Amino acid sequence: MTKLGALSIRTRLIGVLSFFIVALVGLGLVDLHSIRTIHGLMGEVQQNWMPGVRWATALKTGVGDARAAAFRHILAADETGMDEADKRYAAGLEAVAAARGEVEQRLSSVEERALYDAFTAAWAAYQTALKEILRYSRQYAKDAAALYYNEKAASHAAKALAAADDIVALKTRGAEAANLRAGVAVNATIQGFTVTLGLTLLVGALAAWALTRSIGRGIESVAGPMRALAAGDLTVEIPHRGEETEIGVIADAVQVFKEALAEKKRLDDAAARDGQAKIERAQKLDALTIGLESSVARPRPARWRRPLARLPRQRRRPTVRPSTWRPRRSRPRAMCRPSPPRPTSSPPRSARSRARSSTRRTRRRGRSRT
Repeated sequence: MTKLGALSIRTRLIGVLSFFIVALVGLGLVDLHSIRTIHGLMGEVQQNWMPGVRWATALKTGVGDARAAAFRHILAADETGMDEADKRYAAGLEAVAAARGEVEQRLSSVEERALYDAFTAAWAAYQTALKEILRYSRQYAKDAAALYYNEKAASHAAKALAAADDIVALKTRGAEAANLRAGVAVNATIQGFTVTLGLTLLVGALAAWALTRSIGRGIESVAGPMRALAAGDLTVEIPHRGEETEIGVIADAVQVFKEALAEKKRLDDAAARDGQAKIERAQKLDALTIGLESSVARPRPARWRRPLARLPRQRRRPTVRPSTWRPRRSRPRAMCRPSPPRPTSSPPRSARSRARSSTRRTRRRGRSRT
């Protein structure tokens, strides 16, 4: 799981998708092989066994027609019946020859070859015997022909028919075996497809669960510190920093945010301390000012209230102006601007102004005493 967590999300997704693609391709190849096997078996049944059964049956039918034509020829009482029997016999020979060609092309085993050779030998002997039998029948020696048939031709006909029956039975068994193999291949294909599909879905579900779990854990490992940072906890540790994955990139970004928040908190604390210091200085200054004002506005003792001898006010001596000075010419009264009227009474002074005046008077009295 640690190795899986070290991979990037893109690599994990590519790995899971590649697994599914490989699994689907493998499943398709297995199914294709099974379909080719089934197609081969069905083609063998359709091109070899079933036509072999049909032509082996036609071979048996041709032998039976030739045998029936021989019987009809022996039993015919006139030339017309014998001519018709000859025609039937010739048709039977043509049917047997055509069937022999088709059966010979579809011989697929040594056993079939042996049965076909046995049929060929018996059929050749039967034809040789029938030539003599038909010659006796043309001479109206029906009894001799029948006796010769029973002694010479009947056994060869029976052998030929037995060989044809054996070929039909062998072809039928081959067709049944091919059908059985095709059925087994179909069942195996269905079972293999079902099992492979189930395993693929199971492995895919496990891979998806593992991928989702690893991605969820990675995101949660970064989301937890982010929530702690949002709550104001700057001591939380950010995991996965420095990793070359998407989670590592997010962790590095969260670390930058953490450092920025720490710097902002430091600056805010410094600004708060400066503001508190200014407030304390202002409070101290206000306290000093209030104390000074209260001490100035405090009533004087009785001994300070005695009248003091005022010193004579000294007049200022006139300032000697330089020689460039000229006295100002007097203007006519009409050109002079009238001065504004003086107020009869002074405006009310504030407490601070009164306190300053009192302070100045106290200082003057102290100097006059000294």
